[in-house]
Amino acid sequence: MNGVIGVVSKSAQIRSIQVAKTSNSVSYCFYIVNIITSSMRVYTNLILPNWEILVIINLVMGIAANIAVCATIHSYRTEQ
Repeated sequence: MNGVIGVVSKSAQIRSIQVAKTSNSVSYCFYIVNIITSSMRVYTNLILPNWEILVIINLVMGIAANIAVCATIHSYRTEQ
Protein backbone atom coordinates (compact mmCIF):
# COMPACT_ATOMS: atom_id res chain seq x y z
CA MET A 1 0.00 0.00 0.00
CA ASN A 2 2.83 2.42 0.79
CA GLY A 3 4.24 1.90 -2.70
CA VAL A 4 0.97 2.99 -4.29
CA ILE A 5 0.78 6.08 -2.07
CA GLY A 6 4.38 6.95 -2.97
CA VAL A 7 3.76 6.61 -6.69
CA VAL A 8 0.61 8.75 -6.48
CA SER A 9 2.50 11.47 -4.60
CA LYS A 10 5.30 11.42 -7.19
CA SER A 11 2.68 11.69 -9.94
CA ALA A 12 1.24 14.74 -8.17
CA GLN A 13 4.74 16.27 -7.98
CA ILE A 14 5.25 15.68 -11.72
CA ARG A 15 1.86 17.23 -12.51
CA SER A 16 2.65 20.23 -10.31
CA ILE A 17 5.91 20.83 -12.16
CA GLN A 18 4.16 20.53 -15.52
CA VAL A 19 1.46 23.04 -14.50
CA ALA A 20 4.05 25.50 -13.18
CA LYS A 21 6.17 24.99 -16.33
CA THR A 22 9.32 25.27 -14.20
CA SER A 23 11.17 23.13 -11.70
CA ASN A 24 13.55 25.78 -10.42
CA SER A 25 12.15 25.53 -6.88
CA VAL A 26 12.37 21.72 -6.74
CA SER A 27 15.49 19.90 -5.57
CA TYR A 28 16.81 16.61 -6.94
CA CYS A 29 18.28 15.67 -3.55
CA PHE A 30 15.26 13.96 -1.96
CA TYR A 31 14.55 11.90 -5.07
CA ILE A 32 18.17 10.87 -5.63
CA VAL A 33 18.48 9.75 -2.00
CA ASN A 34 15.27 7.73 -2.38
CA ILE A 35 16.58 6.09 -5.58
CA ILE A 36 19.84 5.11 -3.87
CA THR A 37 18.26 3.79 -0.67
CA SER A 38 15.54 1.88 -2.51
CA SER A 39 18.15 0.35 -4.83
CA MET A 40 20.14 -0.82 -1.81
CA ARG A 41 16.99 -2.26 -0.26
CA VAL A 42 16.28 -4.18 -3.49
CA TYR A 43 19.83 -5.54 -3.41
CA THR A 44 19.67 -6.57 0.24
CA ASN A 45 16.29 -8.22 -0.30
CA LEU A 46 17.50 -10.14 -3.35
CA ILE A 47 20.50 -11.62 -1.55
CA LEU A 48 18.24 -13.09 1.13
CA PRO A 49 17.23 -16.69 0.49
CA ASN A 50 13.54 -16.00 1.17
CA TRP A 51 12.86 -12.68 -0.53
CA GLU A 52 9.31 -11.70 -1.49
CA ILE A 53 8.37 -10.58 -4.99
CA LEU A 54 5.80 -8.01 -3.76
CA VAL A 55 8.45 -6.21 -1.70
CA ILE A 56 10.76 -6.05 -4.71
CA ILE A 57 7.94 -4.84 -7.00
CA ASN A 58 7.01 -2.13 -4.50
CA LEU A 59 10.60 -0.91 -4.28
CA VAL A 60 11.12 -0.98 -8.06
CA MET A 61 7.89 0.98 -8.58
CA GLY A 62 9.21 3.61 -6.17
CA ILE A 63 12.56 3.74 -7.96
CA ALA A 64 10.83 4.21 -11.32
CA ALA A 65 8.60 6.97 -9.91
CA ASN A 66 11.61 8.78 -8.44
CA ILE A 67 13.45 8.53 -11.76
CA ALA A 68 10.38 9.97 -13.50
CA VAL A 69 10.35 12.92 -11.10
CA CYS A 70 14.08 13.53 -11.67
CA ALA A 71 13.55 13.43 -15.44
CA THR A 72 10.68 15.91 -15.12
CA ILE A 73 12.76 18.21 -12.92
CA HIS A 74 15.54 18.09 -15.49
CA SER A 75 13.29 18.74 -18.47
CA TYR A 76 11.53 21.70 -16.83
CA ARG A 77 14.68 23.31 -15.41
CA THR A 78 15.26 26.80 -16.83
CA GLU A 79 18.37 28.97 -16.81
CA GLN A 80 18.40 31.46 -13.98
